[in-house]
Amino acid sequence: MKWILDRLGRLSAAYLQRPSPGYEPLTPADPSALQTSIRPGDTLLIEGRNRISGIIKYLHTFDLVSRRTLC
Repeated sequence: MKWILDRLGRLSAAYLQRPSPGYEPLTPADPSALQTSIRPGDTLLIEGRNRISGIIKYLHTFDLVSRRTLC
């Protein structure tokens, strides 16, 4: 029974780590513009592109971003 649960967990994790089909970022990433405009203390909102990020965004936080970081 343990091997069945282990296999099921591995299959689920592999599925959730795949990129979401039809993913398009809400805003284009421009590293040079970000570097010139970010200051210490700013919060970056990061949008993930895989299936688990989508689950985190909509079920847990009800937000359009899946991760946040403080600079």
